[in-house]
Amino acid sequence: MEEKAKSLKKACYELDTDYPSLFSMVNGARFIKKDGVELVTLDMVKDHDGEYSDWTITIEQGQKIGEVMDRIPFGVLNKTITGLGATTLEITNQERDSIIVVPTKSLAYGKYKSANNHFGDGYAFYFGSPIKEIRSAVKPAQVKNYLDSNNQWKKKFLVVADSLPRLIEILDSYNIDVYNSYFLMVDEIDTMQADSAYRPRLEYVMDYYFKFNQKFRSAVSATLNDFSNPKMEYESKIVTRWRENPRRNIDLIYTNYVDDTAVKIITQKLSENTDAKILIAYNSLDGILNILELLKKRNVDGVNNSNCGILCSERNNDKVKEYIEDADNVISEDANLQKRIA
Repeated sequence: MEEKAKSLKKACYELDTDYPSLFSMVNGARFIKKDGVELVTLDMVKDHDGEYSDWTITIEQGQKIGEVMDRIPFGVLNKTITGLGATTLEITNQERDSIIVVPTKSLAYGKYKSANNHFGDGYAFYFGSPIKEIRSAVKPAQVKNYLDSNNQWKKKFLVVADSLPRLIEILDSYNIDVYNSYFLMVDEIDTMQADSAYRPRLEYVMDYYFKFNQKFRSAVSATLNDFSNPKMEYESKIVTRWRENPRRNIDLIYTNYVDDTAVKIITQKLSENTDAKILIAYNSLDGILNILELLKKRNVDGVNNSNCGILCSERNNDKVKEYIEDADNVISEDANLQKRIA
């Protein structure tokens, strides 16, 4: 079967001559099955140089990206779908060594433990500040031992964003051409941008991102916003979407009293289901603390410091010290919510 590789200035693809209307590869990622993708289009959107470079990939509802592609494509991947399995695909694929950057240590640790539980100890390597059984900062010798481990697996580093410069420094000290031999995946790039206002070191991640070979880097998000770094506009972009949008029951509530309304809804949900666990996404730490205090003052059944958890930046530990004694156990190694309210 003859395949002819073609490329635009940024978008890279191959046409399978046996299936002239189907793509077999987009931005380095090969499609697993010819019928796995309903439609691949090169969107009629031009970049700053007047080149077409944005791809849209339509897949069946419920499919994971690992069922469609053999690896994460290079460039910007706008998933538009949460839980698509992009991070899992990069961790499990054996096409290349990878550095996978995530915003928080709890997420990095959870992905690391899940991979090692599945494939065996020594498959993936967590690189970040101490958490759970990892009592001290990672030492260069530990990285060297992992690099020298004689197993059949590609190297998979799960690294906290703040720790990426140190990991690259260590790999470089062992004469590894990091920027041309490792694939860098920056997960939740939107969170990196949003949090950089109070975690300035997150901005360094993008400085390192552009040092990697263009075909050895990817920025991934399910909720992509406009980029603050103008260089990102020159990256090839891929959008994944389901053929039919999922239908969800979403209640929109308009209120000028966010905390009080949240307390009423939480109280109602807990009374309806005594085994319920509730995850609250709130971008105000003071608001989070106020909600928890209101729940305790109203003696909502089962709400206390031990079964409530807060996930936030380490620099805010002093504010939430009542809730961080067991903070590492808010989310399990399999990414399941452990606390009743978080």
